[in-house]
Amino acid sequence: MGIETIGIDEIKPSEYNPRKISSDDLASLKRNIKEFGCVVPLIINKDRTLIAGHQRLKVLNELKYKEVNVIIVDLDKDKEKLLNISLNRIQGDWNNDLLETLLKGIDASSLNLSGFTEKELEGITKNYDFTDLDKEIKGLNQEELNVVVWIAKFVKKDFVRIEKTIQKIKVKNKMTNYKSEESNSIVMKELCKAYETNPVSRA
Repeated sequence: MGIETIGIDEIKPSEYNPRKISSDDLASLKRNIKEFGCVVPLIINKDRTLIAGHQRLKVLNELKYKEVNVIIVDLDKDKEKLLNISLNRIQGDWNNDLLETLLKGIDASSLNLSGFTEKELEGITKNYDFTDLDKEIKGLNQEELNVVVWIAKFVKKDFVRIEKTIQKIKVKNKMTNYKSEESNSIVMKELCKAYETNPVSRA
């Protein structure tokens, strides 16, 4: 299975492709391709149906590309669709510590080519400090705030897992106030809602 170069007008975007992209992400992709070119080949079936790379193809057409590198596979239509889904679904998570180190080593003026928004970059490079909520609001007027303080104890390995989950939710939802009791409580409410509404996750 090698890489071939074909005319863009030969490629047929699939009608079933379930992947979508925001206008901001599409603009980021366009900047990236302008700077580096289309360095990841599109994946097409033998009949020229596009399996992976619909957003790249859209940008390439906007940029008036005539040819593109592709990988051609030979699949029946069911497996073609499964490959489309799997390539869109199977993705890893970031190691935030390594990602932060990597980003700090890049010229700040070039970071817009990374695809991250300014808020996302701020969240990645922020030092997370999950302090005790009781200490954070100690001495404040509880009646005015209408706050209930809940303290939970975990063994270290469970706390690390919970901490990482909270970080992911905050980054995903672009929450900028990472250290406050308010942002922590919002995350906990969201987790509780998800648990209550998803029967699969119930014990």
